[in-house]
Amino acid sequence: MRRLLGLLPLVFFGARLMQLASEGEVAHILWMCHVSNLLLALGLLLGQREWVRVSVLWLLLGVPLWPIEIVRTGVIAWTSIGTHYMGLAVGLLLLPQMGMGKRSWLYAWIWFLGLQQATRLFTPAALNINLAHAVYPGWEKLFPAYWQYWLFTATGSLLALWLAAQALGTKWFVRGKKDE
Repeated sequence: MRRLLGLLPLVFFGARLMQLASEGEVAHILWMCHVSNLLLALGLLLGQREWVRVSVLWLLLGVPLWPIEIVRTGVIAWTSIGTHYMGLAVGLLLLPQMGMGKRSWLYAWIWFLGLQQATRLFTPAALNINLAHAVYPGWEKLFPAYWQYWLFTATGSLLALWLAAQALGTKWFVRGKKDE
């Protein structure tokens, strides 16, 4: 059943990819939440628990961030609901059976660093996907240099991932076997 549920985030990712392709905006598929759905699907289909955990952590962090982006841009795509909230729902449904690994937060942070650098290399700077190129609009006064902003976001994401992993790893949430 778990592997079968892996098809859902794959469908969410595919639907988002098709919509972006039809709009000529394929590079936007590399946003963390969209790619985390692909990782979630692969983790479920291939039985890779840590991929599922990493995906859930990032999808959870995206819950407050996506609405902020919607307010800033005024753009909401219905396929993004799948990659932001429905993928998370699938992950949260299955996570109690899998448990949260002790180092899942660290793997999630490494996933972020790797994906951010990939988007820096392979996407146009003007899109600023995964904040890989520039300070997020509105934060320029606090961070006049990108390296300062990057250090802030990298450190902040590390802390947020650790906190999320601690919350998801509590006995009231996780009923399944924990593994390393």
